[in-house]
Amino acid sequence: MRLPLFLLLAVLVLAGCQPEGDNSKLLPSGFSYKVHKDEPGETAQPGERAYFHYNLRIDDSLANTSFSESIPVSVQIPDTSTLGRNLQPIEEALMLMSPGDSLTFTMPMDSIPNPPADFQGAENLHYDLLLIETKTEEQLQAEAEDIGAFVQETLNKYNAGELE
Repeated sequence: MRLPLFLLLAVLVLAGCQPEGDNSKLLPSGFSYKVHKDEPGETAQPGERAYFHYNLRIDDSLANTSFSESIPVSVQIPDTSTLGRNLQPIEEALMLMSPGDSLTFTMPMDSIPNPPADFQGAENLHYDLLLIETKTEEQLQAEAEDIGAFVQETLNKYNAGELE
């Protein structure tokens, strides 16, 4: 009878050691992540192009950011059934997000094979992500057609002498 009580107490003590308000979850690859903003909406789907901004932090130091750029970074969400490789953690994270969501995932430095010399002595890499929008292949095709029509119209006007 004492053993189950001891296990219950051990679980309660361990649960109490978690930081207050810690909402950490695990990506499929096992890296922890925390959601900062969770907007309603559909998550990014395979085949869609995800447009996002990021901060890359080495421990508490900012190493790289896309927030200073006016155009977000984009990546096509791969179809895992035909991928032939494991998803990258950033792809896993984006597939959990809907437009407007933000999260941070953390990669312990010892999980990174052959880290650059600049990373020596660091404990963690943190990726802060903000998903701006996703677009389907059909939406991208329609945008390309609209741009093509605009370019053709402008060229026709220029050739007709209507533009200088």
